[in-house]
Amino acid sequence: MNTNYLDRFKVNEGSKHSEGKRGIWITVVIFWGVAAMTLVPIFIASGYTVYWSDDICTAKANGTHTIIEALKNVIHWWLTWQGTYTGAFLEVALSPLNGFGFAQLHVVMVLNIMLFSASFWAFINAICRSMGVSKRKYSILFFSLCVIGIFGFTGWTEVFFWFVGAMVYSFPMSFCLLGLAAALQSKSFKGMCISGLFMFLASGGSLEIAGISCFTMLGICIIKWMTKSLRKIDFVIFGTAVFGALVNTVAPGNYIRHAVIDDTGLHIGKAIIRTVLEVLQTVEGLLVDTPCILLIFVAFVFGATIERVKEYPGGGITYDYFIMHSFTAGHLFPSLSWV
Repeated sequence: MNTNYLDRFKVNEGSKHSEGKRGIWITVVIFWGVAAMTLVPIFIASGYTVYWSDDICTAKANGTHTIIEALKNVIHWWLTWQGTYTGAFLEVALSPLNGFGFAQLHVVMVLNIMLFSASFWAFINAICRSMGVSKRKYSILFFSLCVIGIFGFTGWTEVFFWFVGAMVYSFPMSFCLLGLAAALQSKSFKGMCISGLFMFLASGGSLEIAGISCFTMLGICIIKWMTKSLRKIDFVIFGTAVFGALVNTVAPGNYIRHAVIDDTGLHIGKAIIRTVLEVLQTVEGLLVDTPCILLIFVAFVFGATIERVKEYPGGGITYDYFIMHSFTAGHLFPSLSWV
């Protein structure tokens, strides 16, 4: 066979491969730029947060922001209003009204969005690596798609622009993401202990966050069992998350608060039905009312074409299914069971 022809063929194949790589990087840069344009206004706006509702009530009730007072607040709220031990501690420990005023409030709220962004990146990167996607450009692409999907269509006023909301929702959610990332990737006993600590702190946020922590960690344990990589320490981490959620749930304050809001009792059956309906409505809203379907399409295309070094029994779709629906249903059920 003509060697010149073979040489030309190899050159053409090499140039096509190079062009393919260049195209992927161009796509990554474009979506990263859109994600940055989505995040930057939220960073800026969080620096203009003002006091709102419970911010003033909580500060007035405690009067100081010492660690001792923060611990006292945890016990007081656990007994009289709700079991969110992590949120109750942070509300007093970081209280700007009892500290340095607006300057502290703005710093805390900017740090809040920074911590969430960093922990979310750690979580996405851990998922990619766990699925055998080791090239950083794909992690950046999927992170960018998720950032656009999360921040591009909803304001999240109570999470990123309300101090008490940040203490109860977004800080614990950041701890949850860090704990899940460590559970997925850490190989050392120390790393797994850190994961357990983060999961315990996450379960001390709103019950919705506690639900996400438990359901998602359960999904990770199932996936690790399917891939024959499950370890005893994974059960310990899952147990830590469940224990924290139980401490949160059994707090006498939850039932005192519930009696004030709705004294007709718990509604477990109704909660299951409403959880399913809420999931369906959420998916419908994303697909019909937003261009989220385009993000899903891009993720699907790249997910189907990138090289993976690890195969999962039942495929990566099973992995994604557990992660996605654990986040969705996991936070709805504990919330709706009180309604």
